[in-house]
Amino acid sequence: MPIEVRCRCGKKLTAPDAAAGRSGKCPGCGQLLVIPDPCPKIESTDSLLDLLPPVAAPSPAADASDDEYRVAAISRPPPLPPPLSTPRSAPAAVESPGPRKTCPSCGRSLPANAKLCVRCGINLQTGRSLITSQSIDEYELRQNVDRVLMALGWLMPLSFFPIASDAYGKFRPVAIRAIAVLIVVVSGANWIIGLTNGRSHFEPFGPWPDLLLWAGSRPNPSLMGAEGEFHWYQLLTNTFLHANLMHLGGNLVFLLVFGERINAILGQWRTAVIYLFLAVAASLVFLVSRSGQPMIPALGASGAIMGLAGMYFILLPASRVHMVAWLHLGFATGFRALRKYFVVRGFAVLLFYIAFDVIATLFNWRDGTAHWAHLGGFICGAILALVLLLTRKVNMRGADIISVLLGKRAWKLLGTPANNAEAS
Repeated sequence: MPIEVRCRCGKKLTAPDAAAGRSGKCPGCGQLLVIPDPCPKIESTDSLLDLLPPVAAPSPAADASDDEYRVAAISRPPPLPPPLSTPRSAPAAVESPGPRKTCPSCGRSLPANAKLCVRCGINLQTGRSLITSQSIDEYELRQNVDRVLMALGWLMPLSFFPIASDAYGKFRPVAIRAIAVLIVVVSGANWIIGLTNGRSHFEPFGPWPDLLLWAGSRPNPSLMGAEGEFHWYQLLTNTFLHANLMHLGGNLVFLLVFGERINAILGQWRTAVIYLFLAVAASLVFLVSRSGQPMIPALGASGAIMGLAGMYFILLPASRVHMVAWLHLGFATGFRALRKYFVVRGFAVLLFYIAFDVIATLFNWRDGTAHWAHLGGFICGAILALVLLLTRKVNMRGADIISVLLGKRAWKLLGTPANNAEAS
């Protein structure tokens, strides 16, 4: 593309692209002209004069004729000087003097002042792994719980419940949420059909008595004419039915808090199969516990849920569980629920609840709760989790109860953190 140049005398000149940056004399008035560069590359400059390249003296041939336009050859401009200041590089890490450390897991050589092995994620002194947790928006969590307590406080004046766990897992808890939805649908259908058939209460436990777990080997005249008998499928079907809203709500809280974390570790299909196994196992334990006693029906998912809690106790005992306690006394508390939020380790929460079941069975409490189903589910879940750990089907990265109790000595049973990290 040609370059147009206009001299002070008014003469208009045209130069080719290749002449950009060169100089010559105007054929009209003899004035020295510089052909501008339409796309200059400027890195830095102190004045506009620096843009002009040095001018070479015109050759004598340039004065020979006013009709001929010639451009004198010039040399390239000198390179620009370096900037006055250069960015500083990051300071090198300073190692303390002394012999270097060796990671007991992967064998890497580390500085003498190192405290952790980043590759293995362990404390070099104790060999214990750093426990990973998921982030929880505690402000949003407490806001949501406050809304629930506005209504729940009137129904349960005094209680406390787990509301969230920050145990980390790599899967979304789709299976447990699907199970929770199925439980709500089946239990709700049982209530609605029973009420539309003219029943004002749940005796004899809705329209589907054959889906309950009928346990016991002697007649029970206190059931007021309700009849039932044991069928093998009741070991599973009873876990999808609940007596009332409070029964359903309490079970769902524990299912979502502890079950979702187990689901996040095991994945979807393994969680679904394990849940069904734990449901049947808890029902079997309750069935055996009623041998020789009057026949009664049982229902509820609490046995299977305590099985998931047993797995949580083995796999994630040191993970934090968020809790809420509340007191609602109507006028005495200003018609509000006085509440307290706090955080405890998972093993402490589960030990409290399972201790309640142990005491109830020792003293043979008759409070309408299937405590043997809770204990059976919890024990079966704990045993299953230990089997998964010892066969190395799951890698808890030091969060399991064996690693928490034994530290480096657990590596003989579970493998070193370095090998587990490569396998996962």
